[in-house]
Amino acid sequence: MKKSFLLISLLFLFTSLHAKVQYVEKTIQAYSNQADTKLSGKILTTTPLEVLKVEGDKALTKITGWNQGSLKRIVYFSKGTRIISAAFSKKAQYKYKVLETDATGKEPWHKVEITTWIENKNLIDDIDVLFVKAKNILETNCGLCHAAHPTHEFSANQWPAVIKGMAPRTPLTKDEILLISQYAQKHSKD
Repeated sequence: MKKSFLLISLLFLFTSLHAKVQYVEKTIQAYSNQADTKLSGKILTTTPLEVLKVEGDKALTKITGWNQGSLKRIVYFSKGTRIISAAFSKKAQYKYKVLETDATGKEPWHKVEITTWIENKNLIDDIDVLFVKAKNILETNCGLCHAAHPTHEFSANQWPAVIKGMAPRTPLTKDEILLISQYAQKHSKD
């Protein structure tokens, strides 16, 4: 009995320590619990997350990122930039844990872990697949009317406005626009 318990405990520990990191290929919906059908948030394309367990068509995931001040609903990719990884409704319920705090600015930045349920789809193992696709879309569509801007020409916080201003002049879908925005921000000069 003790050996079985020990073996099961070790198996659980090994499995939990080796959660699989995947990336969001297309924006996916988040839920407060596994059985929930009501949307509680969205996880944006290129966001890295750990899949902790899968049950049916949903997966329990952990997202690590940053938020600022008391606003816990928005998770940013990195401290000091507006690269949004996830956004949750005011009524969303999820596990929230502060890992560290940087209080050097006007409002403190908190490195956080959020555990939430998602639709178990649109996840890929290799972020480079998305970045190659985004780079190709950016170069193909943003070099037709003018020379394509290199991603390091603008800061992470400038790229969304640049893309928003140019997007209506292109045949790009909403998903493609979000993908190139995330790519440009994550490859910006800062």
